[in-house]
Amino acid sequence: MCIAIQGLGDEGLSVSMDEVQTNMVIFRFNRKDVTAAEFCKLLSKKNVHILPFSYGIRAAFHHQIQSSDVDVMIERMRDLFTELNAKK
Repeated sequence: MCIAIQGLGDEGLSVSMDEVQTNMVIFRFNRKDVTAAEFCKLLSKKNVHILPFSYGIRAAFHHQIQSSDVDVMIERMRDLFTELNAKK
C-alpha cells in the first residue's frame, strides 16, 4: 500500500516507510490547490474514507481490508488527482 501511495508522489502524497509501524498510515499532503481536508471530503464522495491529520492524511487499514480494497483506493485517488489537475 505504501509503495502504491509513493507512486502518487508527483501528485502531492508521500509516505515515510520508517514511520509505518501499525495499521495506521499517515502521509504528507503537499498540494497548494486543495487542502488535505478538502481532498478527504472529495475522496469520501468516491466512497474512500480517510481523515485529514495535522500535516497530512491518516488512513487506517483494518483486518477486513483486502489488498484489492487498497487498489481501489489508489485508483480513486488517482482519478481525483486527474480531476484536480484538469482544473489547474
